Amino acid sequence: GVAVIRQQWLGQPDLVIADWLIDPEIDGVQEALLATVEHLARKAGQSSVRCLLNQNCPESRFFEDEGYVLTPTQFRMVSRTYAPEVVTPIDLNRYWYYTFGDFDVV
Repeated sequence: GVAVIRQQWLGQPDLVIADWLIDPEIDGVQEALLATVEHLARKAGQSSVRCLLNQNCPESRFFEDEGYVLTPTQFRMVSRTYAPEVVTPIDLNRYWYYTFGDFDVV
């Protein structure tokens, strides 16, 4: 797994997971990666760990199972499919991933 992190977000001393990429076929990869991220946060004196995820994705369930709390964000997801026969709005709702780096993709 790979986690891309930054040590501040919106002026807060939070360690933020900007991207969370794991292979769901490998047992324990999420737990090991999260433990590493949390260790880095403690080492850097960060007050919390945050991650921006689609609430419908399996990764979101993982964070909830680990004790993380879903909270609303000030950001709004805007998307459009130009090929609805290929990518439906339902597909976008389930599979579109939010990241801290792609807000300007239109």
